[in-house]
This record gives sequence, structure tokens and C-alpha cells, in this order.
Amino acid sequence: MADVTIRDAAEADAVAIAEMVVALNRGLGWETCTFDAATFRRDGVGSERWFDTFVAEADGDLVGYAMFHRSYDTEHASRGSYLTDLYVIPRARGTGAGRRLLSAVAARTRDWGGDVVWWVTTEDNEIGKRFYRRLARHVPGVEIWVAAGEDFDALASG
Repeated sequence: MADVTIRDAAEADAVAIAEMVVALNRGLGWETCTFDAATFRRDGVGSERWFDTFVAEADGDLVGYAMFHRSYDTEHASRGSYLTDLYVIPRARGTGAGRRLLSAVAARTRDWGGDVVWWVTTEDNEIGKRFYRRLARHVPGVEIWVAAGEDFDALASG
């Protein structure tokens, strides 16, 4: 595999990114992923985007992506970024693509005036946890709660 380059995602990358998002979610056992190219174009492109995305490219193909957005960490009283997704296709794992993507997220966060990047993973994501242990501190005992769908609607309605 040729050298991996990292760049900001473009609208033209929407289909490839959506395919990788679905692969990541299916790999985690989440079959209900509704993210698609139209979602990327709606929420990840332009001045009103809700997230930023870097892509890893090798031999003219996208081989990974990192999706993230601005966040705030009260524990460290720091501006930062939340890493929504980090994914590298299986044939490109071990090439440094994942580390370079995460490094690009940290550098962008620093450019925004931040100094923390945080993310979550599932308990059974052994590949991810092995990779993350080399780069960051694990926070034991943390649980993640999500209000989505009917739960979100009920919460937002008061």
C-alpha cells in the first residue's frame, strides 16, 4: 500500500464515507445505522455543518475516516473535540492511518484553541481498545447514556 495521506473530507467523498460508517456500525453489531451519503452532505459539509471529517487516502482510495465535533470537558476545564468515529478499512490497518487521522483531529482541535480530544468505544471492541491504549488514558467506570428516537422526543417535550 502506498503512503497514506490525510485531508479534509469533501462533498465528493460522501458515498465512500457513508459506506465506511455503515461498515463501522455493522462491525460493532449495530445493524440499524441510517447514515448515508445524503446525511453526510446535509450535516458534514458547508458552513452550517455539525461535524468535521478527515479522510485517509492511499492509492487513490479512501481507506479511513475520523469524524469529530467541538466539545467541552469540565474535568479539564478545556475546549476540545469529541471523536464521533474513527475507522480504517481492514486492509489498511497497521499502516499508521488511524494514528494519523487521530493526530489530525488533535491538531485541528489545537488550532481551534482546544487541548483535549475524547471518545468512547464499546466494551467488546478489542481492536479499538488495543489501539487507543497506546494513545490516551482510559477512564474506568464511565457509562454512556443516549436519548434518541422516542426517548429524545419525550425529553425535548419536557
